Amino acid sequence: MSHEATVIHEEEEKESREPGATPGERHDSESPIEDAQSDVEKTFLVVGAAALVAALLAGYLLAARTAAPLRRFAGTAADIDAGDLSPRVEVDPSAAAELRTLGDAFNHMLDRLEDAFARQRGFVSDASHELRSR
Repeated sequence: MSHEATVIHEEEEKESREPGATPGERHDSESPIEDAQSDVEKTFLVVGAAALVAALLAGYLLAARTAAPLRRFAGTAADIDAGDLSPRVEVDPSAAAELRTLGDAFNHMLDRLEDAFARQRGFVSDASHELRSR
């Protein structure tokens, strides 16, 4: 390794002794090794920045795709909150097992609530009729 360094140092001295150059004067460019290191640094920065942007974009797209069914569930819950118990969550058979289970449980809960409200309305109607007929 020391032999290469000696050769490089000698070459740099030869370049600095070009006609018209004063001793110890340095050219506008750095040594060939420093030029190569600078080029490698720039390449790593550009490739690293591109990889970072690609990773961020891929992460965003993956998160958006994963959250889409949950947004649909939230939309259905908002519709139900408005007082309409008839909407149901559309469960995609190709969705993850956890999402299918959540969708089925949500729809079953809505069925039970709708049935409970129907029985409550029937009871109130019957009680009202009984109270009026007495």
